[in-house]
Amino acid sequence: MLNKKTVWEEAQRSMGEEIETLFDRLIFDNHDSSSSQMLLLIAHQVREEYYRLEKRFNIQFNGNCLYALSHYLIHRSRQAQSTINNEKARQLEDFLVQKFPLLYRFCEAILGALTLKLDIEPQRIDLLLLVLWFHKNGAISQQQVTRAIILAHGYATASSIANVANRLLKSQLFESFDMPLDVTPEAIANQVMAYIESHALASGLIILVDMGSLNAIHRHFNRRLSTPMAIINNVSTGMAMYVGERILQGVMLEDIVREIGDDLAVEHQLYYPQTDKPRAILTTCATGLGAAANLSALLKASIPEALGIDIVACDVETLADPRDGSRC
Repeated sequence: MLNKKTVWEEAQRSMGEEIETLFDRLIFDNHDSSSSQMLLLIAHQVREEYYRLEKRFNIQFNGNCLYALSHYLIHRSRQAQSTINNEKARQLEDFLVQKFPLLYRFCEAILGALTLKLDIEPQRIDLLLLVLWFHKNGAISQQQVTRAIILAHGYATASSIANVANRLLKSQLFESFDMPLDVTPEAIANQVMAYIESHALASGLIILVDMGSLNAIHRHFNRRLSTPMAIINNVSTGMAMYVGERILQGVMLEDIVREIGDDLAVEHQLYYPQTDKPRAILTTCATGLGAAANLSALLKASIPEALGIDIVACDVETLADPRDGSRC
């Protein structure tokens, strides 16, 4: 008896062949010259949306896939509603969502944008065909990297740090969210959740925040998080560079979080003002300040002024108590 995996592989092969035949017919059996201008327009829209979404989903396709999609959209603009069985379509959709979550979300995003631009009413069958077609034709999921965002209070604090880090790393790695001073943790959490829902986060998410109070935002996330997430406070440009370099090196999120505390330990040095203390000779005498003054006068007369040495007469009591400098 065939197991579920074997049944799926056979069904996938069969559907892939049928879909490939469909796209071949759409491409090679279309001899309508009036469609050429429409094809150019749609192909431009397809490429534009693909390039917009490529980095976001880390997926690559060959040019034939985009060309075939353009032909399919021309065909769809002329067709009525599909008569496919809704229950079977729903079952297949549920399976594809679990089997190819990243590819499914990409196809969902690109179809949503294109059908809106081209004024085509989207149908469930469009999404199912596209997922199966792209998968059969070697959709390449690029190496999944950990994503990172910077949250900070102020007009442009987060965006400034992200901009500097991205330029130095030569990669648009960090997203930034500049927060008003009176923003609530719940509002911040909603923005983060919107980011999570619209981006491919297979390898996790690192959130760098400027104050410890933002650590509490995780309490406002719903429980549907499907990816690991780390929140690190006291963000700085140096921290962003540290995290960004390790993400680009392929270091796992857990390792970055474990090592950052030791590698970015707070360093401090205390510097005192560097003032040149005057060179001086103190004269004193147990018999009183008068004798000390006479001795001071003799030294001043004998020491060249070029040496820059001050001669100061002090009584014994002043030297015994340095806090009292009134008599020196």
